[in-house]
Amino acid sequence: MDTRIRVENVDYYSFGSDLKAIPVSEGGHFPKELNGHKEYLQHSIRQLPLCNLNVKVPQSKISDSKIESLFDYIRQKGFEGKKPDFVTSKELLKSIASMESHMIHVCRIGGVIWIQKADREIPENYGRIFEHFMTRKQGEEMKEEGTNGVFKGTVIHGDKEWSILYSGKVDAVERTPKGNLRHYELKVSNGPTGSSYFYGENSCSHFWQSFFGASPSLIIGSRTDKTPFEKTKLQKYPKFVIYKIQEIRRESIPGEVSELPYRFQWNVEEGKKNIRVFLQLVKNHLKSDGDYLVFSRKPGSFKWNIRVNENTEFSDLVRKYVTV
Repeated sequence: MDTRIRVENVDYYSFGSDLKAIPVSEGGHFPKELNGHKEYLQHSIRQLPLCNLNVKVPQSKISDSKIESLFDYIRQKGFEGKKPDFVTSKELLKSIASMESHMIHVCRIGGVIWIQKADREIPENYGRIFEHFMTRKQGEEMKEEGTNGVFKGTVIHGDKEWSILYSGKVDAVERTPKGNLRHYELKVSNGPTGSSYFYGENSCSHFWQSFFGASPSLIIGSRTDKTPFEKTKLQKYPKFVIYKIQEIRRESIPGEVSELPYRFQWNVEEGKKNIRVFLQLVKNHLKSDGDYLVFSRKPGSFKWNIRVNENTEFSDLVRKYVTV
């Protein structure tokens, strides 16, 4: 029996280093729109202006790994209807589907299960530079501000159904002729996007991040490494630059992966199953308000180790913002 997952984008909010959410209805910002560099997606002959990655990027003062901004959003807006079964982040859902997450804090408060990804986050400076390159207005400096989408997810398996409210970063958007916002994930790849390395090493994580971010496409920036890249005698690129961008449709990725050697293969149904099994496991173990557990596993293992969490930091954070 297949598992189905529906994703709906319902709102946006911006936030600063204090992690206070400002919904767009209260003056918050929509995600940044793609700038003129998107034109180079359609022109294979014109040379993209090089994006220099060899620059010093100030350490970001915004860290929302505890999804504190979403809690503040819920404090202001409530659930606007029926309570969800789970509240979490896009990053957590992506990590469960792609088998990347190994440490998760979970608590049940007010009949809702709150889930926090507790793995150590690795800064992505190249990603920040590329996002600024693709969305900046003329003369605009890199700003310390986050913009998240708010999403409702529904997981359906047979006669069982779970609802999830979550938030996550939206890298860039483009307005459609009807005025809607089309989401894009922006990623940096070492080397060409059509290579087996790209699909073997990155595609699973990229697919699920775009899936849970309601992004039908990804824009990939191909970069050089610590040595210059000579594509032809007339095309030479210095070290640490993005020299090409390419749009990849999310739904095309699984087909490309199926052509790879077996050790690199994955499929969408496995990722949906990973989500369903984890949510069912969490439901089975957190049956009463006040339950607070840690789920952990070794890299590559399907088996979760479960223990009581003696540190109440996460549950205290939920109670600080949310009255349910």
